[in-house]
Amino acid sequence: MIKYLITYFLFFTGVILNAQTIDLVWHNNVEKALVKATKEKKQTLVYFSGSDWCKPCMELKEEVFNTKLFKEKAQKDYILVNIDFPRNQKQLSKEQVGYIEQAAEKYNRLGAFPLVLILDNKGKISTSIDGYKSETASYYINNYLNK
Repeated sequence: MIKYLITYFLFFTGVILNAQTIDLVWHNNVEKALVKATKEKKQTLVYFSGSDWCKPCMELKEEVFNTKLFKEKAQKDYILVNIDFPRNQKQLSKEQVGYIEQAAEKYNRLGAFPLVLILDNKGKISTSIDGYKSETASYYINNYLNK
């Protein structure tokens, strides 16, 4: 009987904990994300990052993008894209390097990191957020994403 109770408890604890975590999908192609966003009636959030060298990028990811508050907002309103420029581009294929350079030419000509863009379903920039100033997730969402 105790084994059944323990199994029952562990099973439902796992279900409850699993329900509280939101795993976001970050795409790596703006055009494909725009198609998906149009179908789902969402906007596209594009994040230009330097994941292994840009300290503000790392902070933005940890302090905003990894929070429950942002995940809930993103899941409801956005298709997410991460265009990452790692220091060591040898880990990327030639096609990947070509694509991130093309995306940067189109959307991030100044080379800002981090740069977050909100695109409408035609790919037009409606919001541009250059840099990260250690804001809380709540502040970031209310002041930049809820416009």
